[in-house]
Amino acid sequence: MLPFAVSALLCTALALAPSGSPVTADPPERDDTVVPVNARLASYEHLLHSSGTAGEDPSVAERRDEWDVLHYQLTLIPDFNDLSIDGFVEVTFRALRSGLTSIELDLYDELVVTNILETSGFNTVGYSQANDVLSVRLPAPMEIGDEYTISIAYEGQPQPAGPLGLAFDTTQAGNPTLATISEPFYARSWWPCKDTALDKATVDIIAIVPANMFAAAAGSLEQVMPSGSETLYRWSSEYPMTTYNVSLAVTEYTSWTEEYVSPEGNEFPLEFHVFPEHESIARYEFERVGQMIDFFSGLYGPYAFENEKYGMAEVVLAGAMEHQTMTSYGDFFMTGDRYYEGIVAHELSHHWWGNLLTLTDWDDIWLHEGLATFSDGLWREYIDGRDAYLQFLRQRSAGCCGFYGPISPPSKLFNQTVYQKTAWMLHMLREYVGDTQFFAALRRLTQDPTLRYGSFGRRDFIDAFELETGLELDWFFDQWLRRVGRPEVAAKWARDRENGQRFVDLKVSQVQDDEPWAFPLRIRMSFPSSSVDHDIFVTGELTELRVPVEEWPVEIELDPDEQLLFFDRGVEMDDPEVGGPVAPPVISNDPNPFNPRTAIRFVLPHESAPRLRVYDLRGRAVRTLEPGWLPAGEHRVVWEGDDDNGRSVASGNYLVRLEGTGLDVPAHRVTLVR
Repeated sequence: MLPFAVSALLCTALALAPSGSPVTADPPERDDTVVPVNARLASYEHLLHSSGTAGEDPSVAERRDEWDVLHYQLTLIPDFNDLSIDGFVEVTFRALRSGLTSIELDLYDELVVTNILETSGFNTVGYSQANDVLSVRLPAPMEIGDEYTISIAYEGQPQPAGPLGLAFDTTQAGNPTLATISEPFYARSWWPCKDTALDKATVDIIAIVPANMFAAAAGSLEQVMPSGSETLYRWSSEYPMTTYNVSLAVTEYTSWTEEYVSPEGNEFPLEFHVFPEHESIARYEFERVGQMIDFFSGLYGPYAFENEKYGMAEVVLAGAMEHQTMTSYGDFFMTGDRYYEGIVAHELSHHWWGNLLTLTDWDDIWLHEGLATFSDGLWREYIDGRDAYLQFLRQRSAGCCGFYGPISPPSKLFNQTVYQKTAWMLHMLREYVGDTQFFAALRRLTQDPTLRYGSFGRRDFIDAFELETGLELDWFFDQWLRRVGRPEVAAKWARDRENGQRFVDLKVSQVQDDEPWAFPLRIRMSFPSSSVDHDIFVTGELTELRVPVEEWPVEIELDPDEQLLFFDRGVEMDDPEVGGPVAPPVISNDPNPFNPRTAIRFVLPHESAPRLRVYDLRGRAVRTLEPGWLPAGEHRVVWEGDDDNGRSVASGNYLVRLEGTGLDVPAHRVTLVR
C-alpha cells in the first residue's frame, strides 16, 4: 500500500530519454505480422472499441451536480505478479450549493477503500462503499465556492470493464504490460472518481513501476525518480480532461521524441512509445503524424494541447483509444505498410472532436466517432485524392443491406451506424453547403471560447452550421440522425417530341416503405458528345422533370458524384420509340465456389457503362470493377479475389451487384474458398 506521505517525495525532475534514430523512408519487413494480408478489413471502425455498451450511465451516485471536481492526483502501483494495484487519489473539488455535507464517487466494489484523509490536517474522513459507489461524509458542511481536498487509499484486482478497464497482459515477445481504456464510464473500474464526461478536471498521474518499464500517460512528464528496483513517473496536465481520458500504459518501451512546429509557430514534442520489437515498423507507421497535425489544424483550427505534447503508446489490443495527448494504439495495427494509418488519423482527430470538445450526452456519441471517422476519410482525400475519399465512403456505405438503427440515440455505443453513417451524413452536408462554409462552421465550434476544453452538444453543432451558412438545417439533421434507413430511389425516363423539339421525361420515385426523405439529387444525362447535370431537390414520393435535349441520352445516372447515401433502385428506360420497358439484365459467375479468380457474366439490355461492385456480408464495398462503355449483350469480367487496394480478401461469401442505368438486378452471391 502506498503511504500518503509519498507525495512529499516528488521533488526531482529528470529529462525524458533522448530521441532515437531518424524515421525510415520505406516500409520495413515484419516477421511476426499480427494481421495476415488476406484477413485485413475493408473498414475497421468496429475494432476501435469492442464494447457493446448502451448509452446510459449505470452509476447510482446521487447529487453529482452539487459539486465540481477541480483536480485529481492519481497515484498507482501495479503488481505484475498478482495482477493487482495499490493506489491513492487526491480529489480537489468545489461546492456548488450551500450546506454540502457529503459527496458520492464511482468505484467498483472489487476495489476496496482502506482509508480516506483530509489533506489539510490528515484527519480521517468517514465513508461507506456499496453498489459501486463510494460515499464520503464531509467533516463540516461546505458553502458555495468552498474548496476541499480528500485523499483516498484503495487496493484490489481490477476486473474487465467495458472495452478494457485496466488490464494486465503480455506482448508477443513475452514482456508484461498494463493498459487502460475507460470510455465511456469505466474509469470507476480502476480508480475512484466522479465518472462522468460532464465534469472535466486537471489531472496528475503518478505511476511507480519496475525499473525496466516506462509509464506513459497524459500531460507533460514532470518527474522521473529511480529508486532501486522501481521508478516513479509523474505526468501533469494543465488542460482539463474527462475521467475516461485518464490513462496509463506501462511496459518495456522503446521511446523517441520528435520536435514539431505547428503552422502557427507553436513548438511541442511528438512522443512515441512502442514495443522494442516493433520500433522500425512504428517509425514508418507514425512517420506522418506531424503532417496529420498540420492537416487537421488547417481544417479545424490549431492543435489545442500545444503546451504539452501529442503522444502514442503501443498496447496489446485489437483497438485504439484517443487518450488525451497520449493515444493508446493496438499492436494489432502494426502491419508495417500503413494499412491502418486511418486509425492514426482517427485517434488524432479526436483531440478536436472528443477531447477539446466533449459531448454532453452519450446519445450524441456521433459528435466524437462520426467526426473522427469522417476525418479519416479527409486524410485519405488529402494523401491519395478524391477517388480514395469516395472509395473510403463506399466501403462504409453498408451497400448491400443498410445500417442497423438510428445514429442518435444509437442502439449500442460504438456501432457502425454511429461511425459510418455519420461519416456519410457529414459528407452529404459538406456537398450541400460547400467546403468553405462547411469547414468554417467546424472551426467556429473549436474556436468558441465558451465551448473549448468543455462540452458541446447537438444543438451547438447545428447552430454553428446555421450561423455560418444562413440556412435552416433542422430538417437535415432530424432525418439523418433520428431516422432508420435511407432513401430508396428509382427512376423511369422516356423520349418525347413536341413541335419538333426533343424532350426527356423523367420520373424520380422514392420507393422505400416509410415516409419520403428530403434531399438534393444530381441527375446526369450523358449524350454521345457531352454530359449535362440537373440538380433537383426531392421531397415527395414522386418528382417529375421534363428536359429539352438536342440529342437522345445514352445513359442517365442518379447521383453520379456520390453525394447522397441512398439505395439506387435503378433507372429504367420506358420508351415508346423502342417498344416499351427494357428487359432486366442477368448476372452469374463461373466457377462458383472459386479460387483464386472467377468470371462474372452479365447481360446488358442496352449500351451503358456498368459497374460491378463486390460487397462482403457486412455490407462493406470490397471491390469495384468498371469495364467501361459496353454494347448491349453478354459480357464477362474477371474478379481476382482482391480488394480495391489489390490485396487478397479472405475466404467467404460475397455479394456482387451490377449497377448502372436500367440495371436494377438482385445481388448475386459468390463464394471464395482459399
